[in-house]
Amino acid sequence: MRYGIWEYCKNTHDTPSVSPFGLPAPPEVEPGALRAAIRHKKEKCFMKKFLSVTLSLLLAASMPLSALAETYDLAQGSITVEAKADGNQYVSQTGGVQQEQQTTKTVIHQTGSDTASTNNTITIQAEKNQTAQVTISDVNIDVSSEGKAAISTGGDGNVTIELDGNNTAKSGTYHAGVEKNNGGNLTITDADGDGALNAKGGAFGAGIGGGNRGSGSDITISGNAEVTAIGGGFGAGIGGGERGNGSDITISGNAKVEASGGDFAAGIGGGNNGIGKDVTISTEAQVKVAGGWDGAAIGDGDNRDGEITPNTDKLTNGFVAYYAPDADKSKDAPEKLLHNDGSGAHTHTGV
Repeated sequence: MRYGIWEYCKNTHDTPSVSPFGLPAPPEVEPGALRAAIRHKKEKCFMKKFLSVTLSLLLAASMPLSALAETYDLAQGSITVEAKADGNQYVSQTGGVQQEQQTTKTVIHQTGSDTASTNNTITIQAEKNQTAQVTISDVNIDVSSEGKAAISTGGDGNVTIELDGNNTAKSGTYHAGVEKNNGGNLTITDADGDGALNAKGGAFGAGIGGGNRGSGSDITISGNAEVTAIGGGFGAGIGGGERGNGSDITISGNAKVEASGGDFAAGIGGGNNGIGKDVTISTEAQVKVAGGWDGAAIGDGDNRDGEITPNTDKLTNGFVAYYAPDADKSKDAPEKLLHNDGSGAHTHTGV
C-alpha cells in the first residue's frame, strides 16, 4: 500500500474519503482490504482503552481509603479546617500547609497515637450555610493540663465528624472534650462501623458540648458511632458546661453511647444550673447514661427541675439504661431500662 494505513480510531466511518494529508484515498487500494485494515486498527485502539480503564479501576479499588483522601498528621502540628462561603474546604497546619484547598475528603490521623498522646489540637470552622466535614482517624489528644480544647468547632455553619479507629479528646479546665461553638449542627457519626471516640471535658466543661458557661445544643450522634462522653466537674456528659443548657440532642441509628455527667450536672442535658430538654433517642441506638451527684441522668443540672423523659417515638431495638453516678456501666446493672418490647417504649425499674 503506497500511503500505509492511517489511524482511524476516532473515525466513525467505515471507509475514509481522504488521507491525513487531505489527499483522496489511493485508488489502487481495494476498498475491502482498506475496510478490514481500519477495522483491525479500531479494535486494537478499543482494546487499549478498555485495558487502560480496567487497570485504573482495579488500582483504585485496591487502594486504601487514605489514598483517596487528603491526609494530615496531627503529630506534626495543630490543624484548622475551614468550610468557607465559596463552597470549598481548606486546611492549615502549624508549621505546615496554609489554606490548602481540599479536593477529596479531609482525614486527620496521628502517627504513634497508640503509644503516645499529642497536645496538638483540631479546630473545625464552618461559615454560614456551609458544612465542614472531617474524618478523625486514631487521634489521641490530651491537653488536660493546658487549659484548652482538644477538638473545637466554630462559625455559623454545620460540622460533621466521621470516626475511624480509636480516638481520644481530653480537654483542660473550662473546656469540653469536643467543644461545640458552631451555630449549626454538630454531627458525630461513623459510616463504616470501625470508629470510636472517648471525649472528656475539663472542669466546668462537658464531655461533648459546651465549655464553661457554654450551652451544648444541636448535637447528633448517629450511624455506627461508639461514643463515651464524660463531663468534667459541673459539666454534662453531652450538653452544657457549667451554667450551660443542653437541648436538641439526638442519638440515632446504631450508635452506642455512654454519657456521664460531672458533679451537679446531667448525663445528657444541662450542666450545673443548666436546663436540659428536647433529647431524642431513636431506632437502634443504645444509650447508657448517668448524671453526676445531684444531676439528672437525662435533663437538668443541679438547682433545676430534674429528670426529663427523652423522645423515644421511633425507638425500635435500642434502649436507654439509667445508672447511678458511681456505677461501672460495663459490670453493674442499670437502675432502670427504657426500651421497646413491641408494646411501645416503656421503662422497667430494678433491673
